[in-house]
Amino acid sequence: MNYKRSWFEPLVDDTEFLEADFVDFRYPRHVHETFAIGVIERGAQRFASKSGETLMPSHTLCVVDPDVVHWGWPATEVGWRYRMFYPSVRVVEAALDTARIADRFGFGEAVIDDPELFARFGGLHRRASAGDRLGLDDDVTSFLADLCARHGRGLQLQPTADCARAAATAREYLHAHVFSDVRLADLAAATGVSEAHVSRSFRRAFGMAPYAYLLAVRIERSKQMLVSGRRIAEVAAACGFHDQSHFHRTFRRLVGVPPGRFVRNT
Repeated sequence: MNYKRSWFEPLVDDTEFLEADFVDFRYPRHVHETFAIGVIERGAQRFASKSGETLMPSHTLCVVDPDVVHWGWPATEVGWRYRMFYPSVRVVEAALDTARIADRFGFGEAVIDDPELFARFGGLHRRASAGDRLGLDDDVTSFLADLCARHGRGLQLQPTADCARAAATAREYLHAHVFSDVRLADLAAATGVSEAHVSRSFRRAFGMAPYAYLLAVRIERSKQMLVSGRRIAEVAAACGFHDQSHFHRTFRRLVGVPPGRFVRNT
């Protein structure tokens, strides 16, 4: 049976924390505006992105940089159990006491073998799950600072070819108009290329269609609205979904549980 619980920690700038035990759930292509950092405690996950496919085995850290489209599925019959949190760029910058990282800093590698950091993350995450928040913000800051110092690096700039520029501009437009009724014609106008060109460029750069990317970002932003107590129907409308059933189906497909259960498990 699949199990998943999420909550938002006010001590860590309302960062989402997650613990899950998935047996047969398959994550479809999706994206986070934040870093995704965690540990695989049991089993293993197959992880894939535009860069290729890799195995996330037990007792390793798993890290995904912001805005990286990725997907995953069980690598063993028992699935995988993991703990994650999703610090924003701002939270990571604060941990490093710098504003230098912008979007040119990351980890690049999805799997990090660092037993000491693995143990530290598991400890702070289990304490947070149990409601023991004494010193949690300091522990998270220390963990992030050490993780970045040991394994962070400057990322290569994206190529400046017309297709890459169009894709990057289209992504910026989607993030700026995430709750709007964005059409392909809007992206074409924003990038100065044809609708077919911007669609092909976006798929080539990020591994998914612009509309699918937009839905994934909407679902990420809907989580905190739900946790804040807003009604599901209200959140669906605020996030640009034309009906609640579409929101429900999309949320369940991307998150693994329906919105009502997500709220109950927080």
